[in-house]
This record gives sequence, C-alpha cells and structure tokens, in this order.
Amino acid sequence: MTDEYERSAEFVDVLLAPHRAGLGPPLSAALRGTTGPIVDVGAGGGQGTRVIANSVAEAEIVAVEPSMTSRTTLPARVSENAELRDRVTVLPEHLLEAALPHRLGALVAMNVIGHFDAAGRQAIWTMLADRLAPGGRAVLNLEPPGAPVTVPESRFADVRIGPRRYEGRDRAEPVPSPIGPVEPGMHVINGGDA
Repeated sequence: MTDEYERSAEFVDVLLAPHRAGLGPPLSAALRGTTGPIVDVGAGGGQGTRVIANSVAEAEIVAVEPSMTSRTTLPARVSENAELRDRVTVLPEHLLEAALPHRLGALVAMNVIGHFDAAGRQAIWTMLADRLAPGGRAVLNLEPPGAPVTVPESRFADVRIGPRRYEGRDRAEPVPSPIGPVEPGMHVINGGDA
C-alpha cells in the first residue's frame, strides 16, 4: 500500500492550521450533547483529536490514521497530555479495517470523506447505521466545489518558518460522483432511536 502523504505529511499541520482552526468551533458545536466513544477518522497529527477531546469531556476517542507519515506526531500529541493518554486510542488501520467499538457516540470525518470511493462511503454509511448510538452523530465536511469540475492549480497556504517559506498548492480533475452535487460545508448526520 502506498502512503499518499509520504512527501507532504511533515507540512500538513503547518499549512492547514488556519483552515483547521476555523473548523474547531463548528465541530465543537456539532458534538455538543454527544457521548463516547468517538471515532476521529483520518486523525493525522491529532489537531482535530484535541478539539474533540476538549468538546466532549471524558469521552473515549479512537483516532484512526492509516498513513504512517501522517500519524507520526499523533502519539506524541496524545502523550503530552495525561488526560488524553487515558482517553485516546491510536489505530493505524484504514477505518473499514479497524477494530472499532461496537457502539459509537459519534464519528468525525473532517477533510477525509473524499479519500473513500463510492463503495467505501457506502460501507461507512452501513457501519454507522449498525453502530451509531441513538442520538449519536456523524460529522463531516465537504470542501468546495460541490460538483465534479476542474479546479486549476492554486496556492492555498503560504507560511514562513525561520528563513524558509512553505507553500501549499492543489488542483483537481473531475471524477463523476455517484451521489451527484453536494453542498460544501459541515454536515451532521444524527443517529436514530433504534
């Protein structure tokens, strides 16, 4: 299996910090009233894991990150805080291969749902239907555009550390979506009463 973050992992937290800071308050609001365990899908270096921990006091958190290079700082971030060491489990598997708790209070998938193909997304929805506790939530965000279109290369971040400058650029080519256009933004799926 190739690690798509092998070349960029060391820069992801730095380049995406402003964007992720903006996700913190709406994520906290979306998790209000939930309980654990909470699965942090694609936990990366653990910035979102800390937001989850601060938002849902005492909840068990399962941080799932299959990319070894992205995951390298996650255990260090968790170990820096005694409370997190007691509450967070780091799993190196892909979400659909991970040994998750049978019942989930919430699942958080920030900036990650696009990493799953149509069959993978369907497997996630099926897993949530089986495991999401009544009143539980799945929280995910969708970045623009909401339809498959070409996105020309553009700079999304420009950060200086010491005398060096780090620049993040991205581009996209359309791939047909089996679900059609979707609205960008944060989405919350509430668990039923089953």
